[in-house]
Amino acid sequence: MIHLREEEMTDYVNNLLNTEHSMKVKQHLSVCEPCQKQTLLIQELLMEWQQPSVSSSIDLTDQVMKKIAESAPTVSRTPRASKWKNVVNFGLAATAAILFSVFNASDIVQEKSEKAIHSVATGMEEVETTIKENGSLLGSITINWNNGGDIK
Repeated sequence: MIHLREEEMTDYVNNLLNTEHSMKVKQHLSVCEPCQKQTLLIQELLMEWQQPSVSSSIDLTDQVMKKIAESAPTVSRTPRASKWKNVVNFGLAATAAILFSVFNASDIVQEKSEKAIHSVATGMEEVETTIKENGSLLGSITINWNNGGDIK
């Protein structure tokens, strides 16, 4: 038995044959099992080609995206908002530096620090003296909050 050519089976599945030729292919398929199987396979492949299943296209998309992610070079880019944040922070720092120099703020900060250190040192001396004299600190300390927290 002579089998159908693959082009004939494909044309038959796609309804591209004239009526007479289509009838001959149909008759042959009714008696030839190998050609029936081949024609069914062609039909399934063409259907899959024309309407791929959703799961296979999703799987393919996932695979492609994974490969792209694996092979893509990593580029470190600073987001636009972060750039503006850096510009604002730099501007604030520059403004603070100018204000410190104009108003001698460093001298003021140094003076306040020295005063605080002196106050703590004086308080410690008074605590040590009180402990030596009384043997205890309790009951002998009063804090004058109106005078900046001096210990008496």
